[in-house]
Amino acid sequence: MVDTTYPNLSKKRLSQEKVQELLLLYNNNQFEKVLSKIETLKELFNKTAELFNLEGASNASLQRYMAAIDSYKRAIEIKPNYDEAYNNMGNALKGMGDIKGAIESYKQAIKINSTCEEAHYNLAVSQNEVGEFSDAANHSRHFIELNPNSAEAYYLLGNSLSDRDLKAAIQNCKHALKIRPNYVQAHNEISYCLRHYISARNNNLLGEIEAIEDLIKTEQQKLREKIDKDNFWFVDIPKTSSTAINVLLGLKFGWPFGKNTYLDSNGNHKIHINRSMLLADHTPAFIAKPHISETLWNKIDTFVVVRNPYRWCSSLWHHTMKYHNLGVKTNDFDQFLGALEERLKGNFTKREIYPTSYRQTDFILDVNGNRIVKYLFHLEDREAIDHFLRSKGVFGYSKTHRIKFGNETQSADHHIRLCEKRKIDRIFEKDFEILGY
Repeated sequence: MVDTTYPNLSKKRLSQEKVQELLLLYNNNQFEKVLSKIETLKELFNKTAELFNLEGASNASLQRYMAAIDSYKRAIEIKPNYDEAYNNMGNALKGMGDIKGAIESYKQAIKINSTCEEAHYNLAVSQNEVGEFSDAANHSRHFIELNPNSAEAYYLLGNSLSDRDLKAAIQNCKHALKIRPNYVQAHNEISYCLRHYISARNNNLLGEIEAIEDLIKTEQQKLREKIDKDNFWFVDIPKTSSTAINVLLGLKFGWPFGKNTYLDSNGNHKIHINRSMLLADHTPAFIAKPHISETLWNKIDTFVVVRNPYRWCSSLWHHTMKYHNLGVKTNDFDQFLGALEERLKGNFTKREIYPTSYRQTDFILDVNGNRIVKYLFHLEDREAIDHFLRSKGVFGYSKTHRIKFGNETQSADHHIRLCEKRKIDRIFEKDFEILGY
């Protein structure tokens, strides 16, 4: 967006018609065309801050962040109180990975204009990312004051509070879902809050909170009625074609199966809120079983798909490098394995619930180390998986597994060295034994 109300400082005034023409091109994602036209205008209107702001926005949209920052600086040089340019520059700095610089830029935008909604929002997001939760909560509240119907604001506030006030975090995320029922992030945040609450309560780190207990009981009742009707549950281990299976299950059975969000084969973002708040994606069996109930768990067909540990580790490494969100070092495969081994120490039921906190085996064992998932399939045996799914009325896996989803990685391209194999043999000895590899 461009602030067209500010008077141009050049002798000639850029017409509103020309501004609207540029904005129309920008809003239609024709960024190269915008930049080409701006280049012809800059000589005549070289004191027009809005022109440089739009140039920066177009470069940022093309991920040319250095060029974007140069344009924003020029806009600010012309118009020192240009809050929008400071906000936009924060976005570009963040795109380059300079989150501290981004935070300072957002703060400057707010210092100029305390009602700058986008800057409050962007600052709250960034402060959550760096763990400045108290400040993030304050800016989330400011954003709510400025935009009380914003689902994003309530989600951000919930996210900010989740480390110190689970009840308030859940309440804010529930409010976000009232405004936007298909808001995946808010739905997932409630799931994470419930996981953290149950884990802390079970480890005597937290007393019972009545409002959360009521929510858990309500969700458990709904879950048990549906699972009893469908008579099965899929324990989805990361990097085992679980997205393909979850998508098919969600399309066939709906809640609580499916996948909340994923990228399709074209890289487009797909959203289906099907999962139970109690059983988010990749929930281990030892956590799922108590929610479903022991009686029902023993009655239904529980199943899982596992993968050769060599390829599984390689795939998890590639995923971690691609998304930078699993909390381990990824400079090379050997370093990744070392970081993974460190995270896998101790009782798996006491670890933080995270993809890199578990071996594949940990997903299928109970708290006593006994396997509690009835059917185990190897990813390499596609025919057996397809046959089982067809027995449940789920068709198309043999075709779907060949489709490359946008969140898949090229793990097969990595040649695992002998020393790396030996490390995997040691770290995942239990997987090789129990999974049959």
